[in-house]
Parts: sequence; structure tokens; C-alpha cells
Amino acid sequence: MITEFVRTIGINSSQFRNSEIQRNEAVGLFTVSVAREVLRAIPQAGKPLKWLQAERCKKELAVHLKKTGLADARYCGLSTALARHIERQLRSDNDAFAQSIWGRPWGEIFATDVTEEFTPNDFEMRPPDWFTARRLRRAIRKMNSLAHEILSDPELAVEAPWNDVAHRSGYISRE
Repeated sequence: MITEFVRTIGINSSQFRNSEIQRNEAVGLFTVSVAREVLRAIPQAGKPLKWLQAERCKKELAVHLKKTGLADARYCGLSTALARHIERQLRSDNDAFAQSIWGRPWGEIFATDVTEEFTPNDFEMRPPDWFTARRLRRAIRKMNSLAHEILSDPELAVEAPWNDVAHRSGYISRE
């Protein structure tokens, strides 16, 4: 898919060494699980998480997991059934886009992608083994402690539109 897209916008993908290697590795299931639990533990009593706080938490989580050797990649929360549902919902838009750009249907352009099988590795869908669960609990305790320190720092809690997660994410109109 990437090769086709790059070619469409006028770039010759052969100029990149190892162009078939995926270069944007996302965080993994361990990282996602720790982040979820920390977010759930943050008190929501009228004080939403600020952007600077969220950024600091994200940085500290990455540093902690790397330092402890727990950093991971390749999270997949998508099941094949959900992927097929999403594909059905977006099929007409995708086909219209593909027809206008490539003159061919989306399914033809991305045939291998739309038939891809997905196996979720999310710990909320497939609980971890006891050893991983123990490491997960330890990481969550450490990150909850760090998050508490971060949330207590007044310099990160500045009341300003630029420091509002909802505004920065586009969830609230900037008008």
C-alpha cells in the first residue's frame, strides 16, 4: 500500500533502501495497557488532564519502559471481524477516492490489505500470563506514582487553550 501511495504522489520508492521495511513501529500491548491503567487512575474530579501533563506522562512512560527493558511494539487491538466491519462502512468513500485518484476500485488497489487477517494482542481481550501480569502491575504502580508527581506540578497545569488536550486534539472547536 505504501509503495502504491508513494508512486501516486510522484515519488519513486526504489530510491529508498529497504522500502518494504515498516519504519513506523507503534507502541506495543504492554505500553498500551500501562497507559490505559494510568489514565483510569487519574482523578477526573473537574480537572481534565492538561496537554503538558499528558506529554510528560507519555515521555516518562517511554523512558521507564525502555530503562526497565519493558518497551514493546506492534500493538494490535483490531480483530478481523472489526476490520471487515470498518471496511464495509468505509467502502463507498474508499472506492470513490480510489476511482478519482487511480481509476480503479479500492479493493483492487489494496487487495492484500483488505483481506489481511488480524489477531488482537490487547491484554483486555487476551489476558497476559502470570509473569507478564506481575510486571504489568509493577509498571502501573511506578507510572501511577510518576503521574501523581506530574499532576502535582503547577507549571504543567497552566490554564490556557494551548494546554487543553481537547482543543489541541480538535475535539472542541477553536472558535
